[in-house]
Amino acid sequence: MFNDIFLHSPDFIVRCNKLTYSCDVYGVMRNNGIARSYVYAVAYNNPNMLMAYEILKVGESSPDPQASTVQIGERISRQLHHVPGWEYYKNDPISDHGQDFMNGVEYRQKQGLLPMNFHKDEITVGIWDISRRMKMSNMIETPEQEQRATSWAQGELAYQHKNLYGKLPILNFADPTCSKHYKNPSYISKTVGQLFGW
Repeated sequence: MFNDIFLHSPDFIVRCNKLTYSCDVYGVMRNNGIARSYVYAVAYNNPNMLMAYEILKVGESSPDPQASTVQIGERISRQLHHVPGWEYYKNDPISDHGQDFMNGVEYRQKQGLLPMNFHKDEITVGIWDISRRMKMSNMIETPEQEQRATSWAQGELAYQHKNLYGKLPILNFADPTCSKHYKNPSYISKTVGQLFGW
């Protein structure tokens, strides 16, 4: 679908050690022009590894680009909010929906795969802007096509991780390469869309 999604080359990164509140992610996303859809990779500066950063999880923005969300970046903010080290702020997205990330961290800590002093200052998040890529591509720009492209891009990041490291990131318990959009990366071109008045 896209030929410029590379696991170790995000469009920009969010350094959590530069942020005070988990909701500060919103401002970073806005300042980098994220309009709607994106994929992300959460990396941890793991002192137990030879290579400094370990990619823990790849994910996508809301699977429904038409869903009304409070802020762009809410999905990342909700997941990272549960990680120790953030200061409390009344606008932080407090929700059980992001708790699964920390549950995964705790599970991997018990296995000895992550340090017990896991802290937000050691987290960096890579972001790839899918909405921008849609505008530059030959894909028709509909919410359904954007959802398909976002799901495909998440699968591509997971595929590249598996090729490089022989496994999924340790907090991806479901395999994004098994999604229907990754397995069948079809799309409707702008040319066809124009023919049918889409």
